[in-house]
Amino acid sequence: MAETLNGELWYWRDVICDLETQGGIGGVNIDKMSASRHFFAGRTKKNTWFHVLWEKNVSVVISVSHEEPALINAFGKVFEYLPFCRYISENGLLTFEWSKDAADAEKRFAELQEMGAMELQRV
Repeated sequence: MAETLNGELWYWRDVICDLETQGGIGGVNIDKMSASRHFFAGRTKKNTWFHVLWEKNVSVVISVSHEEPALINAFGKVFEYLPFCRYISENGLLTFEWSKDAADAEKRFAELQEMGAMELQRV
């Protein structure tokens, strides 16, 4: 089904609804004050903090305070494609990246390797 958009915007209420109805994960809260055109932050009922940098049908970067596979899987179901890699970001957060285009994913993976991303691996 994909993201429920209003024009080009994915409102925080719709993020919560999409994650629950499409992704199968309930109890997600979005920080309304963090939400902007291509960014939002939130927390799961398991107290996993996350932030999402998103551009529809192009790329997604999600960083989480600790690993919660159900959250990553739920976003994958909503976006209708899965992450291509994971690594530990410079600020110590577990980070997953998605790219709709396989060539872009390969290029980005090579960039992350050159940058020396910690614990970089394909998923």
